[in-house]
Amino acid sequence: MEKKFCIGIDEAGRGCVLGSMIYSSCVCPKNKKKSLKKYGVDDSKKLTRKKRNEIFNTLKTKKYVEFGIKVISSEEISMKMLRNEPENLNLISHKAAINLIKFATKKFNIAEVYVDTVGPAKKYKQLLKKNFPKIPKIVVEEKADSKYPLVSAASICAKVHRDDMLENWIFKEININIDRAFGLGYTSESAVTNWMKKNSDFVFGFPTIIRFSWKTTILFMQKNCAKINLKKKQEKIKIKKTNKKSIRGKRKRSPNSSQLSQNSIEKGNLNTTFFIKRGISSTKINDL
Repeated sequence: MEKKFCIGIDEAGRGCVLGSMIYSSCVCPKNKKKSLKKYGVDDSKKLTRKKRNEIFNTLKTKKYVEFGIKVISSEEISMKMLRNEPENLNLISHKAAINLIKFATKKFNIAEVYVDTVGPAKKYKQLLKKNFPKIPKIVVEEKADSKYPLVSAASICAKVHRDDMLENWIFKEININIDRAFGLGYTSESAVTNWMKKNSDFVFGFPTIIRFSWKTTILFMQKNCAKINLKKKQEKIKIKKTNKKSIRGKRKRSPNSSQLSQNSIEKGNLNTTFFIKRGISSTKINDL
């Protein structure tokens, strides 16, 4: 009979305005899941950083325990939440958890899933059951990181990696001095608000470590950065159809989209569908 395994999933950095959101999974045999308690696993927020590192390093030495990591960068969060067809943070989180479970099922016979809920637990559970109909037991609950050792272990793993990534953050922006005194990245910290004041740019806003989709960021940029209108109401372009034939007996052809776009560029009119869909509008340097 094939050995059965369990998986617990949790995240770290969901509410931060700076840095990545980390999703983590912890997998172990079904008959070993309760044994994790003896290593002191608990909700990572209740443990000191030193204690989290100690527990995580101990669990890594156990051959029957395996961790998985899914990193959702601040850039990815900003892009998905601000695009024309946005994804909210719950949907981004659900997809991350589903990816971790899918990865685990390729290697293990997963019989039980334990997840700390994101949004309504009932709907989240239905989503997981739809994606994994062959997994007999799926548990989605609030504060699962305090109730189930597997979720606690996943929580610790996610938090350890999140803290390490933020502490050793490599900025993509070069040739500019960026302060690293940003604390843990939560908007409630004075270190974060001070960092935002010191490291903002009038045109570009902030380095890519920040989540541009966060209300804190949006309000700050509205007050302190250049006003740039990236969206305009769509103006329909009417192309009259004609049945008149040309002298050679062929119907007159309407300009194609590329010709329209090119003509619009030359005339300074960017109200074509191409530009509207991409949220691009014309502006002058004097407007900044």
